[in-house]
Amino acid sequence: MRSQNTVLPREGLYIDPLASVAKKTILHPVISLATLSALTFLDYDWPWPSLCKLACYGSFFGLAIWLNDYLTKWSRNNWTVDTKYDWKCEIAVVSGGSGGIGASVVQRLAADGVRVVVLDVIPLTYNIDEEIVTYYRCDLSDEAEIRAICARIQEEVGHPTILVNNAGLVRGQTIAEGSYHDNALTLKTNLLAPFFLTKEFLPNMIKHNHGHIFSVASMSAFVPLRGLQTTLLPKPD
Repeated sequence: MRSQNTVLPREGLYIDPLASVAKKTILHPVISLATLSALTFLDYDWPWPSLCKLACYGSFFGLAIWLNDYLTKWSRNNWTVDTKYDWKCEIAVVSGGSGGIGASVVQRLAADGVRVVVLDVIPLTYNIDEEIVTYYRCDLSDEAEIRAICARIQEEVGHPTILVNNAGLVRGQTIAEGSYHDNALTLKTNLLAPFFLTKEFLPNMIKHNHGHIFSVASMSAFVPLRGLQTTLLPKPD
């Protein structure tokens, strides 16, 4: 939770909040164009021409950023507006929701009244109302099991309107050190499982033009740590 006595996010000062403030102030189209208009009609000596040029550049970038954000927002939503969301009527599937980040997502959704389905190979590591959260044991490296569990969810719970692809694992070995099983298990769980889950639930979302799909990734995918040794699942005998 963000502290009540600070304007900074909990992560501290970094580029995102600075960019957000700039977009809402000096790069906001209304503010930048108003500034440019005021400077244009005023006739002063130096440094007025330099300020006018700076305001002109600010107006251009402000309009470009606003147009990009506008088009991006509509593109992400398939150029439609969905105003039918009622959290207590939604069904969310969270893979890897038994612990860690997934557990926090499940608990937050459940607190808002969302019916949540957890897919994980380990049982829930926390206590929660079983009437609103349903756990299915699922080996996400097994496509046949994924297909069977998804069919059960649609039959027993309903068609999900929210999918959170969160599950992931690391075997703690390099490609050269790991066995075929280790490498296949990692790729199937981290890469293929999100595609298979999306394949199962996306058609109904498209049919009703109603749904959201989120995929959670680790920063180690972009900035991997040397010698990363994390084993989330026991190795087979």
